Amino acid sequence: MRILGIDSSPDMIASARKLRPDCDFDVLDAGSLDELDTDFDVVFSNACLQWVPNHERVLPSML
Repeated sequence: MRILGIDSSPDMIASARKLRPDCDFDVLDAGSLDELDTDFDVVFSNACLQWVPNHERVLPSML
């Protein structure tokens, strides 16, 4: 199992890497998941979708 955490804030990613060195983290906007070269079994969001523009494009790409 691989866990990938993303955030648009480099500071948040740096903190996450310190707390969970066993997981992968990347600075990425949640609206850009379709740019990754991987598939996901689960996408979990905690209070981020309201900050992502263009829901008409982003939400279908997350499915």
